[in-house]
Amino acid sequence: MSYHGGNRKRKFGVSSRSRSKSDGSVRHKNAFPAALSPLPKYRWDNSVDFGEHDVDSAEPVTAAGRQTNNKGWRGQQGDDPNGSAVINALIILNTDCVGGSLFRRFWAHSTLRVCADGGGNRLYDSLGKMEREDFVPMAINGDLDSLREEVADWYRARGSQVVKNADQDSNDLEKCLEFLKGQEAANKGPGSSGGKDGVGLRPWERKQVATRQSSRLNVFVLGALGQRFDHTMANCHILYRYSKVFRRLVLLGEESLAFLLPAGRHWIVPDARTENPVCGLIPMGQPCTSIRTRGLRWELRGEAMAMGSLVSTSNERVMVDGGGEGEGGEEGREGERGVWIENSDPVIWTSGLKKEWQKGS
Repeated sequence: MSYHGGNRKRKFGVSSRSRSKSDGSVRHKNAFPAALSPLPKYRWDNSVDFGEHDVDSAEPVTAAGRQTNNKGWRGQQGDDPNGSAVINALIILNTDCVGGSLFRRFWAHSTLRVCADGGGNRLYDSLGKMEREDFVPMAINGDLDSLREEVADWYRARGSQVVKNADQDSNDLEKCLEFLKGQEAANKGPGSSGGKDGVGLRPWERKQVATRQSSRLNVFVLGALGQRFDHTMANCHILYRYSKVFRRLVLLGEESLAFLLPAGRHWIVPDARTENPVCGLIPMGQPCTSIRTRGLRWELRGEAMAMGSLVSTSNERVMVDGGGEGEGGEEGREGERGVWIENSDPVIWTSGLKKEWQKGS
């Protein structure tokens, strides 16, 4: 097993191989095949998608505003590369992550808020009687085997949809994702973009792959990491299954976040307010034939990654400048710093959260 992390870099076994050619040059066995070039490019700007303003500066939710959020469909977080207004959606799972600073930050910067079954109980119980009035979700969705009846009645009276889905082949998170998918489909139509028509964006930023063009939703799932191991693995499975459905799908836990990097070239701009430097790259579900990075303390230079072979955990972001020449730098914009990753197959990117956003803060 190979390991990148901590204050050292340890390797057991061989993580990459090379072979000399007749002209004396070296050919890396794990180099990208010609068929993979050019790779699709992705921009992941956490500093924008996670909320452009501090949560303290967000206007309080009024009764009128709450009704607008519950029944309306409006973009307010920014613009995606094809010029459409981006909408943040928050899903609250049945975990104890509710009520803290991280919950409040993502609630304040989300337009659509949905509780997954018992997540409605968690939301209700975590807030005082007066404050509870300002945190009313758009819907509570699931098989409703955990939601207490008095909680369901309280939210119904304040405009929340309480949707029972008895399908036993999907879990409550999948039911919520399907609900959001249906909501977006119902609200698409002429004049719904409201964006900047891509002004100031590079051509490749405007021309995202079709799967990301089709959705305006950034979906954040609170409580998806760090609880029961089988639940965490099921949520990672959902990450692979639904990442092509939405513009972004991000799993949030008490101490970290995670999202999927499809095969391609990625420029990641971290949110300095919420993320700490600890990060990792995990090849789940299938090996990654080759991966290269710039901006990490322990760089990857074309190695193959696979469970039981090589994973990158406890790595750290040191970041590189965007807008420059050379590999990676040209992907970013002038004046910003980020991490550049090129991967032949999907991998999960994970980043740590600062202590002030963790539970109890």
